[in-house]
Amino acid sequence: MNVQEEEVYCLMTGFMTVYLCFIENVLQQDFQHFIQLFSQHDSLLNLENQPFLWFYALHCSQDTMEILKQISVNIDQAFILKHIDSIFSKFYTLYFLEAAAQKHQKDHGQYYTPQSVIQFMWDKCASMPTLVQYLQRDQMPRVFDPCLGMGSFLCEFLTRFIKACRFSIVWNDPDRLKSLITQDIPNHVWGIELDPFAYQLCKINTMVQLFPLYERLKELGVKLEPASIQRLRLFCNDSLKMRVDTNPFWDTNTSQVDLFEQNCLDLLRDASQLKFDYIVTNPPYMIRKTGFITQPDPAIYDETKLGGRGSQAYLYFMWIALQRCDDQKGQVCLITPSQWTVLEFAQHL
Repeated sequence: MNVQEEEVYCLMTGFMTVYLCFIENVLQQDFQHFIQLFSQHDSLLNLENQPFLWFYALHCSQDTMEILKQISVNIDQAFILKHIDSIFSKFYTLYFLEAAAQKHQKDHGQYYTPQSVIQFMWDKCASMPTLVQYLQRDQMPRVFDPCLGMGSFLCEFLTRFIKACRFSIVWNDPDRLKSLITQDIPNHVWGIELDPFAYQLCKINTMVQLFPLYERLKELGVKLEPASIQRLRLFCNDSLKMRVDTNPFWDTNTSQVDLFEQNCLDLLRDASQLKFDYIVTNPPYMIRKTGFITQPDPAIYDETKLGGRGSQAYLYFMWIALQRCDDQKGQVCLITPSQWTVLEFAQHL
């Protein structure tokens, strides 16, 4: 790690510390119990494969928390929880990445998507009546984001879905709400992000989105046991490969394999095995030969149709989205330049 990389890493760790302190302050006394509900793999208390959390774990003192509690007098918890991913996405992109890690941003094709654009895209796919109908049929739509970033698109979906719960009989059904938070949402919301830092922020954002369900269950007198929320299907990996060994945390010196991740990635690799109702995202934009884009796995991508090394990266994400969209009712909504419609690639769609 050179000096510049070390500076960026320290900034990332500091950003993560501020973020977690902020969330802990917003959730206040419920924070510790809430994070204990997640699986050992997802828990913020587990520092394994979470290189940006150690400073928070070691140095977030009671004195710091006391200062934050004094600030909390002027905090509207409901408003912040609703917009927390948008608040930190904008701060991360405009003031952190642009000021201190522009090369990191460029290499990964990371650009902030305005919340109004995200909402517009979801409005076109998942209206409130549609989501209420899913709940009335005792169903849960399957959602996938192959380039998560900080998770803004998934968080917007979860915000809408939980709002739909409030407008249905589900909101007064403790058994259904418990099933949603512990099983249905973890099993049906999928995503991949290559950048470890953005991935960690995404996972935290996703976890926070579930807090309203936790609060409602408390109101209904339901106490969830520690580790009762099943492992989230969010993976730090490369969507162009989707193998266990393309996880940035993969240890080549050990033969130990994360079987859960391996099984899920195997499903994602095979477009015939797993289909989604909604794939809504903003793919990275760069030419493969100039950016932080690896050689795609030929078992997943047909480069004779996609155009090879000179292709724009978003074409690969368009390919994976269209192949994994449910043939009958699935919807894909992507931000793309208009030029793809006149490229040779478009003839194969």
